[in-house]
Amino acid sequence: MKLTFNNLSMTYGKNQILNGLTTECHSGELIGLLGPNGAGKTTLIKLLATLASPTGGDVLLDGTSIVAHPNVMRKQLGYLPQQVPYLPNLTAREYLTYIAAIKHVPKTQTKPQIENLLSQMHLQATGNKRIKDFSGGMRQRVGIAATLLNDPQIIIADEPTAGLDPEERVSLRNIFAELANDHLVIIATHIVSDIEAIATNLLLIQAGQFRYDGTPADLLKRSTGTVWEYRVDDNHLPANLNKGARSLIQRADGIHVREIAAHTPSQLAKPVAADLEEACLGVFKGVIQL
Repeated sequence: MKLTFNNLSMTYGKNQILNGLTTECHSGELIGLLGPNGAGKTTLIKLLATLASPTGGDVLLDGTSIVAHPNVMRKQLGYLPQQVPYLPNLTAREYLTYIAAIKHVPKTQTKPQIENLLSQMHLQATGNKRIKDFSGGMRQRVGIAATLLNDPQIIIADEPTAGLDPEERVSLRNIFAELANDHLVIIATHIVSDIEAIATNLLLIQAGQFRYDGTPADLLKRSTGTVWEYRVDDNHLPANLNKGARSLIQRADGIHVREIAAHTPSQLAKPVAADLEEACLGVFKGVIQL
């Protein structure tokens, strides 16, 4: 299954939200859609979910326009919005039965699908408890189970780990990684650690345009020579730490600064390997030229 963005644009009034987005995504990929707040991630997700129509360009699913024929996408789509709508007084099984009816899952398949998904999401033992009594992570897993009813081939999640504790975030990442074996999974987030270990491809979006389209490994390779580390005294901390291109690390020998820069920021600085968050930040700051 192939999803093609063809010069996709979106304008609200005089504001250009998306500008000429072009790329291809395929089954078996987990795409990390990364960008700062206001970059256009949520708008793009709404277009892919056919909740809005672009003002320019198109999106093709296996060659068919989802703008002209939205049901082509809707039949294949599992969409997990940032705020999952819940009916708190229903149990997980009751809620999934309700969603199955909305999705027109055949009655003969409803119960087997629900039980399989509850097992997959590690919710079988709590399937008869009311959703209002669930933790945030358990509610997200119910939301993913609802998303996967009727076996959609494309799964889109918008900020799926917002508000979850570290253990719950790891659990969700593992679920998405497993799904990406035979589905197309797109995760929109501004938290690099959410997709660092599982993304096969990255789409970095800023000001409505793709700044990078490729693999995490290639981005890290391109970041060589853009991250520097040096030690400073407590009384000589660099100014403007809040500009976003520097971070402080407390080590046994004192405070170390890691800085993203095209050239050495200090005579004491030595080049170090970038992590993925630094590489992404280097793109957004214009330090890494692509």
